[in-house]
Order: sequence, then structure tokens, then C-alpha cells
Amino acid sequence: MAPLPEIRFKTPLHAFARTAVDFGGPFITVQGRGKRRQKRYLCLFTCLASRAVHLEVAFGLDTDSFLNAFYRMVNRRGLPKEMISDNGTNFVGANRELKELVALLDKDKIHNSISNQGIKWHFNPPLAPLILVVFTRQ
Repeated sequence: MAPLPEIRFKTPLHAFARTAVDFGGPFITVQGRGKRRQKRYLCLFTCLASRAVHLEVAFGLDTDSFLNAFYRMVNRRGLPKEMISDNGTNFVGANRELKELVALLDKDKIHNSISNQGIKWHFNPPLAPLILVVFTRQ
């Protein structure tokens, strides 16, 4: 078995400070009586230090759906310092959009605010095994 990545050994500041993310699904859901069935996806966030799991429902596999799920997770668990994901277009697009938003913001306000330090995003190499399997084995 391969050695664990260094990111697993860094001392986190809080739970979900270093987080892995992946999608699962599709799942067919029914909301309420007599409503039609709709396809939804599971967005799985995993804390790399404590192995805690946070689940969010995403309405699709596009970047906007992922960003909505990501914002809900951040509002509940706090802003992560580092994120790990595969090279899915939704994750790459979200990373690009977050960088563009930070570039548009006032630089002085960003430097004065502790909570807006930015997220370091790591992408799994193409054709690599599932990232969550690598991080959950001992």
C-alpha cells in the first residue's frame, strides 16, 4: 500500500480545515406527495484529519450546483484551508470562479479580513484511483 499523503499529517486548525470532495449518484428523489421524481446528486465532503463526513444534495453536476453545495458546507463547517478533488469539470470550474471572485474583490479588504485567506485547491492526477479510498485506508 502506498504511504499516506503529507496533507493527512498537517495539524488542522479546526474540523474540515483540510477537506476532500467528491460526487455520488444520481439518486432519484421525490419531494412531497404527488410530485414528480427528480435526479439529484450527493456531494460528499470528508475531513482529512478526523474522517468526519458532511453530505450535501446537489441539483446537478455543473459548477453552479457544486458552488451552492460548497457554500452550504462552508456556512456550516467553516472555510477550509485546503481542498482536494479529482479533475472533474465542476471542481475545476469552481476553483476558477472562486479565484475570479477573489480577483474582483477589494485587495485591502481581503488582506484585513482573516476569514478571506483563500483556499489552496489540489487536484488528483487524471486516471488516478478514487481519492476518498486513498484517504480512508490506514
